[in-house]
Parts: sequence; C-alpha cells; structure tokens
Amino acid sequence: MEKNRAIVAIARILAEIIWTMLSRHIAFYDEIDRLTEKKMESMRIRSLRPNISKNVIDTIKL
Repeated sequence: MEKNRAIVAIARILAEIIWTMLSRHIAFYDEIDRLTEKKMESMRIRSLRPNISKNVIDTIKL
C-alpha cells in the first residue's frame, strides 16, 4: 500500500513539473551528456570483450 502511495506522489510531482514547463513555455534541456558518453564508452568496451556467458553455460553443463 505504501509503495502505491509513493508512486502516486512521484507521478503527481512529475505532472506538476511538466504542467509548469508547458504553461510557461520552458524548454527541457538534458544536461547529462557526460553520463551518456560514459555509458556509450562502457558499452563499447563491453562489446569488445569476449562473451563469457557461453563459457559459464558450458561449465554448468559439466
């Protein structure tokens, strides 16, 4: 029950922020480009590593 109340409270806060931005014609600017770049680099590095999940599955089958 408390979880639902928290979800509704957060949804209300987001709705108020969105309404305020729309009514005042305020543009949203995403200022976390650095985090996006960091995530993309992390994904690129992971893509270069060999897939270890296949080795884990082979080990489990033994």
